[in-house]
Amino acid sequence: MDYIASASRLSARTAEQVSESTARFEWNTEGPVDQHTITKVIERLGTSSLDASLGGSAWLTVFTLAQMRLGLRLGYVGVVGRIETAGLSFVRQMDLLGIDRRWVARRPGQLCGICLSYLDDVERVMLTHPGANFAMAEHLRTNGEAISTYLAGARIVHVTSFLDDTTPPIMLEVLTRARSLNPALRISFDPGFNWAAHSSAAIDGILAISDLLFVNHREFKALGGYALGESDEVLSRRVLARCAPGCTVFATKRYDSIEVFRSSPAGVLAQRFHLRRPVRETAIEDATGAGDVFAASVLAALASKRLQVELGSFLGLSLSRYRIAHRDLPASALPALGRDGFLQSTETLTGPGARPDAVLVAHDGGTQWEVLRRFLKEDCHLTVYTLDRSRPFDTDFPQLLWEQLIRCGFAVSVLSASRLMAAGQ
Repeated sequence: MDYIASASRLSARTAEQVSESTARFEWNTEGPVDQHTITKVIERLGTSSLDASLGGSAWLTVFTLAQMRLGLRLGYVGVVGRIETAGLSFVRQMDLLGIDRRWVARRPGQLCGICLSYLDDVERVMLTHPGANFAMAEHLRTNGEAISTYLAGARIVHVTSFLDDTTPPIMLEVLTRARSLNPALRISFDPGFNWAAHSSAAIDGILAISDLLFVNHREFKALGGYALGESDEVLSRRVLARCAPGCTVFATKRYDSIEVFRSSPAGVLAQRFHLRRPVRETAIEDATGAGDVFAASVLAALASKRLQVELGSFLGLSLSRYRIAHRDLPASALPALGRDGFLQSTETLTGPGARPDAVLVAHDGGTQWEVLRRFLKEDCHLTVYTLDRSRPFDTDFPQLLWEQLIRCGFAVSVLSASRLMAAGQ
């Protein structure tokens, strides 16, 4: 269950603090708490000030997929506990939406998982009580072989995290067995911050067989072992190295921006997508579940032939319209695909293959640089550019240096010994 203290339901004084001016898919990290703690906080806020809904990352993803009505066969594996909010039922919703729940275990003696999102001193806090989710390890241990066979019948399995230490190794065994039964099975993984920041052999094992990885930027930095000042490109290489070969990483930075990283023979392929007409930030009260809706949308595009046909038709019509409107262009001319669509995208290569193979040799007018230039050009077969700093007061030297550097992937400075030191050397 998700309980959200939103601006529209809180007092006017608190509502002023809720505007998420730096709106992202997730703001803060989950904190596992016991049932008594979360109950007391809900009582303090008052149930009338809270929006209650069926939640959890995995549920929101499959619910979104079901709501798209794409004709996909959907199933769910998990444990559901007792819901104390009248009128809400996971089981009934699954039946209404046609979600196969044969491997959903019911534990009416245990409270269902609860996540409370609220503001405390203007800082968003997410408190999570796992409840019946603690029984997932037992569920997988008891029915592991049957669940593996069930999962092997799917094209994609989307995996989300649990807040205990027992579930991950058993989950890894089930997924590994399913992959061995169906090598074409694609595993999609949303580790959440807890698993991203607190790795284990089992979590590393799930990462190593993941074909799709969904993280927010905080989780992306945790998985990549972020050090101050490191770029996303550096982190992406570390994250991709932990995943299956050919894995695609989706890192949500804000509600209107996404970075996508994939390995390629030339390095890491990085793409960035922006919404052309984003929601105004001041209108956003809470982004809980936005990342799960995004993951569901990507999975839908990968799994649904109908959606692929619709997206392909949209692209075809857009390009046809462009062609008609620009009849004077040569037949081979096409626009940047993001220009006239819903998304703006940029694509860059990072890593060794992204750098030009030319070399800049900068020197101060001595004699040794010519030996180096011949070696690079004749022995290494590299393009060589040179830059002479024999006139130290040239005002245009910084501009010349910049123009040469952007053409090169490597630079060598050759400095002659020209200054007499105190010892006479």
